[in-house]
Amino acid sequence: MHEPIGDAAERLIVFRLPATAAGARHAECIDGADTGGLVRMNELRNELGAAQQKLAERKFVERAKGLLMKARNLSEDEAYHTLRRMAMERNRRMGEVARSVIEMAELLN
Repeated sequence: MHEPIGDAAERLIVFRLPATAAGARHAECIDGADTGGLVRMNELRNELGAAQQKLAERKFVERAKGLLMKARNLSEDEAYHTLRRMAMERNRRMGEVARSVIEMAELLN
């Protein structure tokens, strides 16, 4: 077997990236170097991406609720339940339905 050349940063690292239910990613180093930090960094990136997506979806939902409240003279609660019902009927996420409502409103204006 060959000795790795240089320090740990120069060693050959192979990543195995299976999708898991939790969205975690696993790393495996073929020369035995510690990859715990790399795994944690990937987990943090995944968590950040998920948080950013949730925030974006909330913004779409809030905007769509406002459009429904104005167009249909609904209360905030009624607008929320309208979006929720539409999402359930279409088997889609509320964020997707909210984006569709916003896009339709933009087309009509």
